[in-house]
Amino acid sequence: MCGLSQSFLTNFDEFTLTNGVEFNIVDMAQDDEGFFWLATKSGLFRFDGVQAVKIHIPVPDSIAKRSENTYDLCFDPKNQLIWLGTEAGIFKYELRTGAIQHLRSDN
Repeated sequence: MCGLSQSFLTNFDEFTLTNGVEFNIVDMAQDDEGFFWLATKSGLFRFDGVQAVKIHIPVPDSIAKRSENTYDLCFDPKNQLIWLGTEAGIFKYELRTGAIQHLRSDN
């Protein structure tokens, strides 16, 4: 279901600061409840059709700025997860609990 959400926004022309989005949207996905999840250079946002709310990702200060630079996201409907690709690596956001996990590589 990744990358297909844009077709659902046929009547919405523009996201702006008025809607709560701080930077250009680089990717988006829609969850089962109809929320749009927006990947931006300023982090992850959840859009309810009127207002976008930034999702705080608790990370160590050493990767905080890089973790906001979100390049890609994907909604996993089976597990109710949002997968985020950021400059600081991959994050898994659990929609049911709000838990966020930074997946690390041993390399």
